[in-house]
Amino acid sequence: MEASKKPWLSKTIWLGVVTALSPFVPGVSEWISNAAHIETIGMIWGALAVLLRFITKDKVSLGD
Repeated sequence: MEASKKPWLSKTIWLGVVTALSPFVPGVSEWISNAAHIETIGMIWGALAVLLRFITKDKVSLGD
């Protein structure tokens, strides 16, 4: 049987949660709202997503 893990153990899911909640952090929301930073945000998020894909060992499973 293939190894699996719970969603809250997924680094990729946590990256998504942090990304989704970052606009609600005062200093971060101001930085994000600056259009000049959109390319930087995209590069950082893309690099983190690729890095996490390479270090991912187990699939995420909602069941047992």
